[in-house]
Amino acid sequence: MIRIAITGSHSVGKTTLAKKLMKKLSAMDMSSMVAEEPIEVVRRQHPGIVNDPNTFYIRLLEEHFKRLNGIDCDCCLYDRSLMDLLVYYRLEEPDNPAFTSLLEEMLQWYVRSIDLFFYLPIEFPLVADGRRPLSETYREQVDEMLKTVARKAAIRWITIAGSIQERVAKAVAVIRTYDSSLER
Repeated sequence: MIRIAITGSHSVGKTTLAKKLMKKLSAMDMSSMVAEEPIEVVRRQHPGIVNDPNTFYIRLLEEHFKRLNGIDCDCCLYDRSLMDLLVYYRLEEPDNPAFTSLLEEMLQWYVRSIDLFFYLPIEFPLVADGRRPLSETYREQVDEMLKTVARKAAIRWITIAGSIQERVAKAVAVIRTYDSSLER
């Protein structure tokens, strides 16, 4: 099984790529699934905790690790990674260095559980998601922090850029190369 974390700032096409890539892989007889973005799962399963940042972020952390288990397919596409959680936590809850440190330590373990990281750069117009500020400056700040965290954690990601069709084609090519290297 190949585990692929799709990362990038908000409104860059992570969910769109994951869904289209899953369809493409299925058409190629490669079983795949998209592990839903953790914030969506937590909001649905624990609707009242959004206003309690400590519990909310602990549940998000829990969901990131739960998504790594019980997967039975050739390729699992993770919409967001623990790296994303760390970046947003640093921006939204800067006054809790202890939890930030915990997230950094957990990221080291998490990285070893993921086979490939796909990074999506900012190329598409910002769209309101109801969670993040509708601010290009904030989106760029998230993007820069992701790059910094990736360097610090020695995450070697593959940039997937271009139109939706180009992104899917590049991702498929990377997966084919990676998948064939497993058989050697």
